[in-house]
Amino acid sequence: MTKPMSKDRLDTVSLWSEAQSFERALREHELRKRQQRSLALVDTDAGRLRLCLLELYEDLIIVDPTFAAAKNVDDKLWNVVFYVRLEELRSLIRKLQIEPNPSLLAASEELQNHLNMAISFYQTLLLTMKSTFQEDLIAFGIEQYACKRDAHDEPLSDVQVKLSLFQLIHKCTVYLGDLSRYREIHSLSNGKNWQSPRYHYLKAIRINPDIGKPYSQLAIVASYTRSDLEVIYWYCLSLANLNPHSVTKENITAFYNSQETKAMLQSSEPQSSRFPLQQATTDFLSFHRQTFDPESVVMSDLLSSYVKTIEIVRAIPTTSSQAVPLPDWLRMVMPILAATYYDMDQRFGKTDQTAVRHRVRIIQVFLAAMAFDFLAIMLDVLLNNMTETEVAMETLAESPDASRLFGYLSPIALMCAWLEMNLNVFVMFLNYAKTIKEAEVVLPTVTKFLRSLGKFANIISSFADMDGSIDCLPEDADLLGFLPLRNYYQQLDLESIEDVLKDRQSAVSDQMAIRMARVARFAKKLSEDERINFFRFNETDGTFNVLDEDAKKKEMHKLMKALATERLKDQVSTLEQNINKLKELSCPMILIDTNGYVHHLGLVKKWLASRKSIVIVPMEVIDNLDRLKKGTEKINARAREAIRYLEQRFRYRSEYLRGQQDEERIALWDREGTLPNSAGFVPKHMRSILACALYYQTRVAPQPLDETDVPFALVTDDTALAEVACGVGVVVRGVQDWKMFIEEKIRKR
Repeated sequence: MTKPMSKDRLDTVSLWSEAQSFERALREHELRKRQQRSLALVDTDAGRLRLCLLELYEDLIIVDPTFAAAKNVDDKLWNVVFYVRLEELRSLIRKLQIEPNPSLLAASEELQNHLNMAISFYQTLLLTMKSTFQEDLIAFGIEQYACKRDAHDEPLSDVQVKLSLFQLIHKCTVYLGDLSRYREIHSLSNGKNWQSPRYHYLKAIRINPDIGKPYSQLAIVASYTRSDLEVIYWYCLSLANLNPHSVTKENITAFYNSQETKAMLQSSEPQSSRFPLQQATTDFLSFHRQTFDPESVVMSDLLSSYVKTIEIVRAIPTTSSQAVPLPDWLRMVMPILAATYYDMDQRFGKTDQTAVRHRVRIIQVFLAAMAFDFLAIMLDVLLNNMTETEVAMETLAESPDASRLFGYLSPIALMCAWLEMNLNVFVMFLNYAKTIKEAEVVLPTVTKFLRSLGKFANIISSFADMDGSIDCLPEDADLLGFLPLRNYYQQLDLESIEDVLKDRQSAVSDQMAIRMARVARFAKKLSEDERINFFRFNETDGTFNVLDEDAKKKEMHKLMKALATERLKDQVSTLEQNINKLKELSCPMILIDTNGYVHHLGLVKKWLASRKSIVIVPMEVIDNLDRLKKGTEKINARAREAIRYLEQRFRYRSEYLRGQQDEERIALWDREGTLPNSAGFVPKHMRSILACALYYQTRVAPQPLDETDVPFALVTDDTALAEVACGVGVVVRGVQDWKMFIEEKIRKR
């Protein structure tokens, strides 16, 4: 039925005029039917008019997408041609179901035929529009999302056509989801499979995350499977969207009204017969229902639902049968809390009533407190499964508890990203929480959370990227249109977003590293915010700490005592202690040249994160990077990135990273660089790095256990440096050789 694009453009105005004439004729026909109260299984006249309209609307969309989008031709196509007939047949079926009727089967079959025809039409129309679009939909959508599309080289008309086609493709994808949903609802088979409508709605979200309707439709699909928490999750994502679906708030209210009836029916069910997570869902939805109606909320009831939810969830991690689904549950709950907090901000700005405004702020206190409580619970689960001696990414990713750790880290990182973009949450919480009678319940939550955050950040700070990560994660795919996180997501790398939307997954260890980097950056940002003065990074011992009044006094006393004593003890003793520490780690030591940091910084980061190598940084490398960082070339930018990374890592202290000290050098050559017995010559620019290498290889690194053991290596791809290094007895490995060596060590672990 769909026609290819014609080179000779049809007269758009005449097509539109003809379509309006057929539309009027169809409306008049439908009016006569309603007056006669006629519900016919077969309506030949209406069918003919709809078929004519279908062809005209289709021509308009294909011939002039810009005109079609401006005139909402796609809406007319959906409503006039398909939806009205769909509802007519559904009404007929409901009427026939009242009592046994032989026409019921025929009506059901007619409905299925209508739906199948509509689905086939939209599938073909989408193929035609995509072939005309001639661009990758996901990539185009990301450019629109990031507002970074460069259209200067394109004619304005071409840009408008592409934007119009993009909008039409998105809307038709949603219509296809609706049709698939209706087909499943009225399927004559016993089992229901909602994968097809879910697929189309999720695809629409990936094409354009800034339209709220497909999120709302996913909530409707979730309601068919009685996944109550998922229903609210999708509705909240629709509500906190740039273009929220118009009926989302009404749908949430209707859902909670139905939940009240459901709750009354379940009130006689023994609590012990329900799984803890089921009860937690019931209590959480009760809590959320009250926050959604600030004008009538009763604070004592809100507190009761809050306390019940937290108590149940706190007990679940120790219950093995419930530990697996809890991270998935929290992955939905945390965005619900953030979305509701955002919605309260919108309501606060729309009312001048002081009493309502105060209630809104108190509700936000409870929402923040619940988020803090959940974060503390999850962080404590992680802390109980991590130690400071074995916390490498690969170790975590491959450990027996990996799936559990992997799961908890996702909602933690998500909420840390939200809090980082909304640090005012802490300020508002501290200001208002003190004023309510429930203060003794909610106020401690922020301290508990920050204590756990500090402990976690202290463990991961030795290897996590404290400046965060610009990479996208699989869990971000649903949330790109989520306004509370919009500013955060617009910082991400566009290619990384595209990879996620196209299901090109990164390694589990890489995903965990990204999540930890998000948590680390949040801890860093929070510690630097002057408004939250009780969470700080201590430069002296390189740790994050929560400072209550007693702790602040102790810190001041400690500082004064440190200033009053000798600044440095015996340097030799300190140096020996540090060297002994390095030996105790039982890892090979590597010294990487300047080019390694400039061209292979990603590998250096991985080697440090894996904790399978101790990286020694020579003074010469620091000096070279410092010189290289000045300039506008790509190599200068890479040098700046390497310097920033090393500064960060030295600040947060890792026993697997060590800078060369003044005394740590051995020179086998004379002042001119000549080796003993004229055995060779060492160029001046190589002497410093080789002196450092000789010191660590001969004085610090243990002797090799066998021929395959490499306790120390100079890692370089510089053939000239490698040749001279071998001449003075330094063990040398290429960058890729060392990469393979470390990967083999990890596999054999």
